[in-house]
Amino acid sequence: MSRRDFLFDAGMQTFFQSLSDIERYLEPCHRYYSLTCQHCGLGGHLISHGFIYKQLSMHERKTMGKRVVCSNRFGHSGCGRTTQLVLAECLPNRQYSAWQLSVFIVLLLANVAVVKAYQLATEQVSTRQAWRWVAALKRNIMQYRLRLKSPVSVTSSWRCTHPVFATLCALVNGLTAPVCLAFQLSAQTAFI
Repeated sequence: MSRRDFLFDAGMQTFFQSLSDIERYLEPCHRYYSLTCQHCGLGGHLISHGFIYKQLSMHERKTMGKRVVCSNRFGHSGCGRTTQLVLAECLPNRQYSAWQLSVFIVLLLANVAVVKAYQLATEQVSTRQAWRWVAALKRNIMQYRLRLKSPVSVTSSWRCTHPVFATLCALVNGLTAPVCLAFQLSAQTAFI
């Protein structure tokens, strides 16, 4: 079982719409009585451990979430491990946001070449990461299909005859918000 599956199965929410939603989720009464550590399963030992920042420039940073520690100090008997609660607009371990990946996917489905779609979505000249994004989408194809309510059908469009594009097309059509944001909020797992 991968770490991502373990986090999802543990039942602790990890993706949120806003920082105020994270704060509400971590209110002391809720944290003490209903939240359990996803690593050791103990309740009542979770303590807020600071914010997660994304460095935008030398002097500017953006808050992307919050850390929670299962405390093993000051009378607590937790495991001491940390969990990150992040905004849905954040793609864990990625430089770009879920918004940019959603734009990339929509452009691919609109029959734009991979390199051009990446350049339009990220405003970068270098396209080296474009193929890594496509590879990550291919790796997670089964995860996307499991979230769909109905089986994937290949449409008449030549672009959607490929299984990856057919699945992404079904996801885009089935979700009301940008595909990556909606997926991360509903599945509580990273899109890529």
